[in-house]
Amino acid sequence: MTGSAGSAATPSAGGQANGAASSHRALLYRDGQDVRAADSFLQAAIAVREPVLAVLPPEKLARLRPWTGQDLPDVELIDAAAFFRRHGAATRALSNWIRAHARSGRRARVLTEPPLALAAPHAVRAYLQIEAAANLVYQPYPVFMLCLYDTAALPRQVLTEAERTHPELAHGEEYTASARYDDPREYVRNSSAVVQPPAS
Repeated sequence: MTGSAGSAATPSAGGQANGAASSHRALLYRDGQDVRAADSFLQAAIAVREPVLAVLPPEKLARLRPWTGQDLPDVELIDAAAFFRRHGAATRALSNWIRAHARSGRRARVLTEPPLALAAPHAVRAYLQIEAAANLVYQPYPVFMLCLYDTAALPRQVLTEAERTHPELAHGEEYTASARYDDPREYVRNSSAVVQPPAS
C-alpha cells in the first residue's frame, strides 16, 4: 500500500550482518545497482513477510508499486521529497514507523534515498547527522535499513560522509564494514560545531 508515514562480507542483500538487532547500511550506487538493490531488498522481505517502508524518488517508487499488489505484509511507499521536506517531521515519522513495525520476533525493513543532490548544504549536513544518530537511536530495534546514494549525482564529499555515518557498505550483493565509519556521537558533535571566522 502507499503510506504517509572490517567484518567479513555477508553473501546476500536480504541478510542481516552478525545477527545484530539493527543493521544500517549504505549503497553508493552506479549503473543500475540501485534498481537491483531495491528489487532484492523487497523480494527478501516478501519471502519472509517482513514489513517495508520505502522512501524513494517517484520513478523508483513506480518500479516497486507492482509488488504491492501481492498478498504482502505492511508495505509503505512514500515520495522522498515530501517525506524529507522537514527533517524533524521525517525523523519522528520514521521513529514511529520503526517502533510500530519492528518488534521482538519481527524484523522490519527501511529503504531510503532522499533528494540530496537538490538540497542546500545545511540540509545535507542535517540529514547526515540524522544518519549518524540512527546508529544509536534504532539500535534496540530489529530493523534493516538500506540507504541509497547516487555516485553520479552527489559530490565526493557527501559520499565520504555516507561512509562515515554507516557501519556497513553494500557492494552488489555483499556488505563490508566501512573503514571510514565514525563514532556517531563524535560525528554529530563535530559536524555541529560552529566554525569561527579567522581573526582580522
